Amino acid sequence: MARIHTVTTNDIAPGTAMYVRGKVAFCRIASLITGEELRKKQERLRFANRSCPAYEHTSISLTQARVLCADPNHMTAAETYATESLLFETADPQTKEKVSRLSFDNKSKFLPRVFVKRDGEENVYDEIHLERELDKGLDVTVCFSVYSSKKGNNGVRIDCVLVNEPLDAHQKHADDLIGRLEQLGITVNSLPEPDETEDDLLPDDED
Repeated sequence: MARIHTVTTNDIAPGTAMYVRGKVAFCRIASLITGEELRKKQERLRFANRSCPAYEHTSISLTQARVLCADPNHMTAAETYATESLLFETADPQTKEKVSRLSFDNKSKFLPRVFVKRDGEENVYDEIHLERELDKGLDVTVCFSVYSSKKGNNGVRIDCVLVNEPLDAHQKHADDLIGRLEQLGITVNSLPEPDETEDDLLPDDED
């Protein structure tokens, strides 16, 4: 069933911001998807009858995603658009319950800026240079904005990603797990991260 859209990007003034918060399910914002990797992604999505950017881009997918609204009872045009067009529901593979998700290819040659919450301080974020991709499960807010394109229709892009918890604390949990196993005399060789994992996070039907 196709999703219902009551608001388009052309109903929103360029420069308007939208915010979606959730848990990282897939992340590729530290570097561009380009070259052979882009070609393989295009072939895979074309085979699945899904659209894919023609040029290099970044990508991020969230689970438990929700649009941050100033007043949920009186949503703005931008908040309505984000709810209708950026979010979708899929069944959780384990619980089979419906889960709200975001999956977005950022069609820009520029990497999104990344800001991380400062530990122990409310609403204070520090910009970082992201050397590796964000871990799955991290609590983040993706900040979008509407822009006026040369083709006449407004577009949507990612301006930045806010990481709502200290990166060190999240990584420490993974390190502690490996440390506890090593104390048992167990040598852990982790599996490499797959090149692409966002395909299964796309909506069942796309317009």
